[in-house]
Amino acid sequence: MLKYPMDKIKKIKQRFFTTRELRISILIIILLSFLSAVVFMYLIKIFGGTIKEHSILAFILVMVGYAAVVGFLTTIFAHRFIGPFERLRYELGIIISGDYQRRLNVRKRDDAYVKAFVEDVNKVIAMLQENDRCGTEAQMDIFSELSAIIGKMDDADPHRKELASLRDKISTRLR
Repeated sequence: MLKYPMDKIKKIKQRFFTTRELRISILIIILLSFLSAVVFMYLIKIFGGTIKEHSILAFILVMVGYAAVVGFLTTIFAHRFIGPFERLRYELGIIISGDYQRRLNVRKRDDAYVKAFVEDVNKVIAMLQENDRCGTEAQMDIFSELSAIIGKMDDADPHRKELASLRDKISTRLR
């Protein structure tokens, strides 16, 4: 029997939850659109006596009403689900330029799927920030050790110029 670490199991459950939330959002849109079609059909049945001879007009009224409801629901869903991505792209561009202290933010009414995605991206940014910090510290340590070695070398040593050149390259990269 395979055994998985608890952190892996937690991540799998979380991923399923966010996928389920997205499915529920889409299901709600579909159900509301079908419900609106039923309501419009019922209204046509109620007023059928007055519009009976105008069945094409009744069909057009049902389709226009249905299209309006579906358009409204789709706009709300798109605003909650797709809307945040332009803002997130802008913030991510700032982070890519080197501001690793910044984190992505979501609005309260954004979709749960978007929120889970942003949480994961923020974890990646935190790891990137830590790696960048470690890399910078390592470069500074190498620079200071190299400077100490060069200081101990004789001026006549043939490797002194090579090491000084390497130190200068490291110095320009640290700026």
